[in-house]
Amino acid sequence: MKRYKVGDIVQIRQWDDMAEEFGTTIHGSIACRSWYFVEEMKKYCGKKLRIIGIRNFNDAYYLNTGNYWTFTSEMFEKGDLSMLITRRQECIK
Repeated sequence: MKRYKVGDIVQIRQWDDMAEEFGTTIHGSIACRSWYFVEEMKKYCGKKLRIIGIRNFNDAYYLNTGNYWTFTSEMFEKGDLSMLITRRQECIK
């Protein structure tokens, strides 16, 4: 089951934080468990983005970046407050 859903807002973790946890490849990418966080994605670190699509496998999400980079929950800040607020507002409706 997916942890996040379309419309959730997530914050992308900092590059150094992910590199420390997962390490980097010989090409300089961060080797998360199921996908790579590549150098070109570094500009999204620390930014809050909305999930606009979900892949059907491997905990993969598309965010409103203007391209089709694949992100995973390991790349998101844990317990992101904005995501919880979004879900809370939907429950109130």
